Amino acid sequence: MVASSGDSGDQWAPMPYPGDVWPSWHPDGNHIVFSTNRGPIQTIYELELATGSIKPLIPWRGASEPEYSPDGRLVLLSRGPVVDVLERETGRIVQLHTSPDPGDVGFYPSFRTSREVLFMRRPRHYDFNCIFRISLGDNLEILSRDVLIKGKHNLSIAATARDRNRIAYTEVVDSAWRGGRTEIRVWDDETGESELLFACPHPVERIRWLPDGRRLLVNCMMASDEVPAHFLLDTATGEIVPMQIPGELLIRICGAMDVSPDGQWLCYPGASSEGFGVTLWRSRFDGSEGTELTHLPRWYYDKFGQPEAVKGYDKVYGDPDIDPLNRDR
Repeated sequence: MVASSGDSGDQWAPMPYPGDVWPSWHPDGNHIVFSTNRGPIQTIYELELATGSIKPLIPWRGASEPEYSPDGRLVLLSRGPVVDVLERETGRIVQLHTSPDPGDVGFYPSFRTSREVLFMRRPRHYDFNCIFRISLGDNLEILSRDVLIKGKHNLSIAATARDRNRIAYTEVVDSAWRGGRTEIRVWDDETGESELLFACPHPVERIRWLPDGRRLLVNCMMASDEVPAHFLLDTATGEIVPMQIPGELLIRICGAMDVSPDGQWLCYPGASSEGFGVTLWRSRFDGSEGTELTHLPRWYYDKFGQPEAVKGYDKVYGDPDIDPLNRDR
């Protein structure tokens, strides 16, 4: 059980139709961290696949976009312009980036190594956007901060290959939903240069390296006849490799996916088997053997109507009567 947030005021009850999104696979292949709004504010839970146990990792903080460190010890969190890192064993949270200037934002945090954190930074008083890097010590103290990659447009969604030398990222040249231009690039540490792999006409939601270090799993926010919503991108040729996903699975997918460390499984947000919520599902990479991981019981949909204030919600954090992930019944 995590500690109370310390806020004794009224909080909002859970949403009647929640969503479990943004899954990230632990290096051990047995845990998945994800963001959910099954509470008054978006927060972070962890699923253990072997037992089916699901537990909250932090108090309600409005956190999203979690990601494990390569050693599995840490979890990165995004709270709008704020970037935090969580120590899994102790629950300690260290704030890495925030700024009093509302134009200086930080989004899409990711690990390059277990001691290097990357995120998009858009400083208001400079004529460039960047992938920003923070280096951490063993006690999570900040050792250095610097700009790793510069760009004239919004740089985001950095993902590091297993060799730690290559970073895939997006540069949003034109943010139009149709006929826009989001460039998928790969930056090489040896040369300090980036190469354009693919110009996508749709906004890109997430990029993940496959374990083979040769292909990227790309999730777009929409699809067309030329560019599907989910595809593989060959980094050697820059060509799209269609994924062999059954139509019934494509209909179910409701957000960005992640691939298991062994490359055999996908985890994705999908339409709940009961009601109108979004739960996490797992299937083999070819889309077979789909299984719902964060089942939402039918009683939940009847329990909450319009959100209402609950006195001292922080004091019942984790209570199964409020938190349906704590116990299914």
